[in-house]
Amino acid sequence: MIWAVEKPKNEMDSILSYSSGTKEREELLREIERIKKTTEEIPLIIGGRKIKTGEVIEIRAPHDQDVVLAKAHLAGEDELKEAIECALSAWEDWSGLDWYHRVAIFRKAADLLAGKYRKRNIAAIMMNLSKNPYEAEIDLAELVDFWRFNPYYIRFIYEQQPDQAPGEMNRTDWRPLEGFILAVTFFS
Repeated sequence: MIWAVEKPKNEMDSILSYSSGTKEREELLREIERIKKTTEEIPLIIGGRKIKTGEVIEIRAPHDQDVVLAKAHLAGEDELKEAIECALSAWEDWSGLDWYHRVAIFRKAADLLAGKYRKRNIAAIMMNLSKNPYEAEIDLAELVDFWRFNPYYIRFIYEQQPDQAPGEMNRTDWRPLEGFILAVTFFS
């Protein structure tokens, strides 16, 4: 097939045990303590710029309301309009990338989340959602798997091409979704 590109290897993320005495447990406990002692400031990020509106809400640990995890800046109407405009503009760049470049971005993000930033995110999941290490690992592994599996399956989508008669070249181009989508999760 002339349109095929080598598919990336697909592996499911593994879940760590965090058993007593393990290195990962000690690292996780240190990260939890760091989070408890640090109140993060969460700006809006619009078009790659950090925006601090001054109107903030406190994010507290659900299981310990005395722990302020972060202060998050709230968006107003102007920030929302700017965010929509920036998202629509970014779509132009994103949709212009070849699918294998888009895949590479998701694969890199999955590798970073599964490796370098794992403990930090496990601790953040635990503190923000009152989950134990096992539950947090499942949530993180699921996201890593989504970021790996969807790029894995894209090859199969692109392999589905129309038949070609002699002297003809037919091809289906799959395009990114057009428009703006806002998703608000129940964790918000």
